Amino acid sequence: MRLARTLYMLVWKDFLLDYRNPLNLTVLGVFSLAAGVAVGLVYRSSLWPAPSLISAALPLGMVFLAIYTVHASFLREADAGTLDGLRLTPLDPGLLMVSKALYSTLLILASSLLLTLSALFFSGVPQVYLGGLVAWLGASSLFLGAVASLASSMLVYSGARGSLAPALLLVFFAPFINTAAPSLVDVLAGHSPSPGSFLGLLGLGLGFLALGVGLSRFLVE
Repeated sequence: MRLARTLYMLVWKDFLLDYRNPLNLTVLGVFSLAAGVAVGLVYRSSLWPAPSLISAALPLGMVFLAIYTVHASFLREADAGTLDGLRLTPLDPGLLMVSKALYSTLLILASSLLLTLSALFFSGVPQVYLGGLVAWLGASSLFLGAVASLASSMLVYSGARGSLAPALLLVFFAPFINTAAPSLVDVLAGHSPSPGSFLGLLGLGLGFLALGVGLSRFLVE
């Protein structure tokens, strides 16, 4: 119970940091809405089938959202000087990594829902497997949230953000688009996604989270 409360307070702290600077959340919301509207309007003005268009655009949009959370994680703490204060507390580094991954996951999930709903509304996709879509968004958000937190901590640890950031983001995020897009096509076509693709995304997300927790003593302390 105490562990859960500590985790909740850490996640709430990150939310307050964004809430006190509403420009960040506003930009994130505007980007999600605008991207969804753009996808829908492109579909209506072209011969590109909506499921194929959205299955390509949605993972790419989620990657851009995840790149924002890379900054909103450990990098923001380091720039504000509060990460050193957290290091001096008896807080377990693994718990801090979990809290950052959880907040990143929730942020990506909320923004992705806005992007997806606006894209579906303006594209007019007739049948969508709603349960599968929510499950896909949840698993994808967990994967991207865990990867974003791990990448953020690695960039803080290395101190070479300018040179390392592009390569690190490419290595971590590029494979997600190829992995996630095929399973999304079935969901958007109204079919149930294959359990293997969903479990694969979920397993990769939990794997990256476990890796981040394991490396947290070296990356965060």
